[in-house]
Amino acid sequence: MKKVILAGLTLILAAAGTVYADGMVIPYPGRIINETGQRAVIWHEGKRETLVISTKFKGDPEEFAWIIPVPSMPQVSAGKDVLFTALEDLTRPAGRDVYPAPLGLGMGSISSDSVNRSVTVWSTAVVDIYDTAVLSATDVKALREWLESNGYEYPATREHLLKSYTDKNWYFVAAKVKAEALGYAGTSLREGHATPLVISFDSEQPIYPLKISGAAATWAIGQKIAGFSWEDGSTQQWSWSRSAAGQSGAEMLPVPGAVQLSVTNNEAFHGKRSLLVSPSINEFRLIRTIYNLQANRDYTLSLYIKAAGSGRITLGGAGTIGEEESAGTEWKRVSMVFRSKTNNAQVEINGSGFPGESVYIDALQVEGGKEVSEFKDEVESKYTPSNVSSSQSMELYIFADHKKSYPGFATDYAGYVTAKNIEKLAVGDDGKPWIDAKKKMYLTNLSRTMTAAQMTEDLVLSDAPDNKTVGGAGAWAGDGVRVWMVLLIPLAVEVYAVYWYIKKRRTQWKG
Repeated sequence: MKKVILAGLTLILAAAGTVYADGMVIPYPGRIINETGQRAVIWHEGKRETLVISTKFKGDPEEFAWIIPVPSMPQVSAGKDVLFTALEDLTRPAGRDVYPAPLGLGMGSISSDSVNRSVTVWSTAVVDIYDTAVLSATDVKALREWLESNGYEYPATREHLLKSYTDKNWYFVAAKVKAEALGYAGTSLREGHATPLVISFDSEQPIYPLKISGAAATWAIGQKIAGFSWEDGSTQQWSWSRSAAGQSGAEMLPVPGAVQLSVTNNEAFHGKRSLLVSPSINEFRLIRTIYNLQANRDYTLSLYIKAAGSGRITLGGAGTIGEEESAGTEWKRVSMVFRSKTNNAQVEINGSGFPGESVYIDALQVEGGKEVSEFKDEVESKYTPSNVSSSQSMELYIFADHKKSYPGFATDYAGYVTAKNIEKLAVGDDGKPWIDAKKKMYLTNLSRTMTAAQMTEDLVLSDAPDNKTVGGAGAWAGDGVRVWMVLLIPLAVEVYAVYWYIKKRRTQWKG
């Protein structure tokens, strides 16, 4: 099942499983993806908006998914990367107005069946490499059920973000990479590029749906934060150290080959596989960082362990070490409570007395609160939510009747562009321009770096106080007054000079 991460201005992008900003990106469990930037082109004319969204990321996504909220029924098509390249060339600034400090779906096809009457799937279509669906919902929990039934696992800690859109009766565009597209588009995806999406919808003002990329704000007792049963065959970023609990310095340096970590199907408490630890030394420690926590909250770490001998096991989390427990030849569940100091914490499994033995670990989970509940399937992908705590670059290109602005964004470029030059920016596979431009439009290029914690509102773009050009845009970008001044004043001076010379010569001849 995929996880949902929220992501921003280039709309969310991720490997099948996680979602963030002006859309959600969802990486499939066991895959790693980090969004590094977002880009969007907004064309607003009359009361109609066309949003072209793209994203930049690093990782190994085998699948890619977006969920994008819009205020009215949308039409969806594929865009071209060359549009952004052409706009970069056009708006490359000679100077810029800068703020003093920057602020800081998955597997298979999409089902057209609603989970219940609270979710309506208005249409499904294949758009370039994506399977897409347009849906709406009157109940946020029903929407989450639809997402989960179609391979998306949306975290409960972000449900309030979806609710902010269902309460306003917005629509959602869900898009995921087709399995067969991985063959011909896999290289591009692995290099951090995916086909842009073009979404057209009615809107009174230019709007960019950013709030959905915001940080998690809710927290629930018993919420499953992470779960591991190693069914995908990988060790899922668990690593080992020579140290026992409380040791530090040189004692923590791993000894090559001293502990072997692998996944086996010989033993399993849950599913068909478990993590096999094969130590050749008396003490070992397994460690991993868990994300998506809340600072100053209690969490419970639990797991099942089985060993050939009778060694001892101790769990740890966020610097707290639990009580020592014995391990034997039958599966045994051990647990401990820890308090997270930040939004991520290192958890550990300390073992002693197992040299030369096989130690099996399975059904490990981290959940909110101090109580242990039944293990659920894996609920944390290997997505590292860098866009929650780290800054992302965001870039918006807005075509409208007037220069646009938004608090906190730098204006890198501003100026009119003729209809002919607009259409020449990019051409579709059918040979037609990317947009049908009937007149010159004012292009504003806004940029900013920001974190998920700063993505608290959708961006409703307003008119700037004036239409002054920025970043090299000017006479040749469509400022008619400046064009005439530049062309006619020198010409007028030259004509007057010729007139004066002729008049003077005639006066001399008459004299």
